[in-house]
Amino acid sequence: MRVDWHPLARADLAELVAYIASENPRAAYRVHDEIRKQINLLATYPEIGRPGRVRGTRELAITGTPYIAAYRFARDVLTVLRLLHGARRWPRKL
Repeated sequence: MRVDWHPLARADLAELVAYIASENPRAAYRVHDEIRKQINLLATYPEIGRPGRVRGTRELAITGTPYIAAYRFARDVLTVLRLLHGARRWPRKL
């Protein structure tokens, strides 16, 4: 299955990495790699995430981080919609 990143998800990733890097560049690198690794795992096992809070989506809690990836999949494409901090207020639409 191919993994596509919605522009908002790409922006979320860049923003969270920049935020972490401002205090600890090594930690930012590790978080970035862990997020990518776990998202890539979804390409093989798209149903490992839980049903999402927003209808038609699923969520993957990124292990070892406070972040959650919201995604949708159909046929041969999985789309990462957003990467949000778990404590953040969840948007009604993704």
